[in-house]
Amino acid sequence: MIIGLHSIIRFIFLPAVLVEVNLAFTHFLSLILGLILITSAGYLINDKYDILTDRINNKLKLPAHNFTKKSTIILYGILSLTGSIVGLYVGVVYADYFTIFSFLVVPFLLFIYAKHLKQKPLIGNILVSFLIALNVILYLNLEIDLLDFNQLVVKLSWYFAGMSFLLHLGREMIKDIEDIKGDYASQMNTLPICIGKNRTKKLVFILLLTLIGLSIVFFNLHFSEEPQILLFAYSFIILPNMILAWLTTQAKSNKSYKRLSTYFKFVSLLGISLLLVF
Repeated sequence: MIIGLHSIIRFIFLPAVLVEVNLAFTHFLSLILGLILITSAGYLINDKYDILTDRINNKLKLPAHNFTKKSTIILYGILSLTGSIVGLYVGVVYADYFTIFSFLVVPFLLFIYAKHLKQKPLIGNILVSFLIALNVILYLNLEIDLLDFNQLVVKLSWYFAGMSFLLHLGREMIKDIEDIKGDYASQMNTLPICIGKNRTKKLVFILLLTLIGLSIVFFNLHFSEEPQILLFAYSFIILPNMILAWLTTQAKSNKSYKRLSTYFKFVSLLGISLLLVF
């Protein structure tokens, strides 16, 4: 998804909205490599600290189970350090402090999340969703001024980052409901354990309604004279999220929560595909 998202942004979306691409292709590849390495490290360390929970929830993750704790932390360090060096190289070449700061801080945040914050209600969900939204704008930040809100491309960039944040926040909450048995046995205090499954579902429903409302306002405000874009926005973002909101209210069994988590991924992919429309 990282490769697909940034390739669409660089080769299709930015040229379509008449933005000249400045980042050299080798530096673009370096940025993608850095993101993939750090993301891989985050998944690895998270899976290692989730072994007990996954065993109870019947989620076998072979890489994490095959490594000892010491070897996992060493491999996490190698992946994170390599990814940070590659990303920092791009940030230094373009003197971009946002990129430099991101590649310094994100590996540390992923470790803190896996070891401590995942056990806390909501704060871990918000952090992961924020990092996913950060991934959306990291490359765009090197090509456009994300603080120049007079440009439509900047508004679009922040919209897609916000959409990604809200969707993944909802998915993280649903995953916590799905994993509640193992999390409870591991003495975690996730949101469903803290406030219950039904209240967590209601929060996810409110998040999706917020996303739907913001999407309707955003696209009707900026593309009222572009019926084709409006059609695709309603077809690829608004309608799928309405269906997702309805499915959230209907989910009851652990199997249905697992399917719902997959649907969240699918709706995210549909959102990314809207970039092709421009």
